[in-house]
Amino acid sequence: MNIVSRIGVLRAVLAFVAISIVVMSQFTGDRAVYEGWRMVPTLIVPAIVPIVFFVLLLDMLMSGVFMADAEGEGKKKFKFIIMMDLVFVLGVATLWFPYFYSIANR
Repeated sequence: MNIVSRIGVLRAVLAFVAISIVVMSQFTGDRAVYEGWRMVPTLIVPAIVPIVFFVLLLDMLMSGVFMADAEGEGKKKFKFIIMMDLVFVLGVATLWFPYFYSIANR
């Protein structure tokens, strides 16, 4: 069974964005760059990180709500989605915490 058809297109896009954010955390550097492609990992992605983080948490919450009414295969689907979102939340939080911590302590 195709993963996109199992979790849905919007969740697949959210997962792709979360994976991209996790990968981009390796290219942040120690200072902001205001021109060129280096602007993406130093300015644009850090602005998107909190939004994606909270959207993942909201998706976990809503999947839990839908799981309460689901039965059988639907329950398995929502458990899988919650676990997938949890992995992405932990990945985003773990890899981006040092960057935001260093900004807060400058």
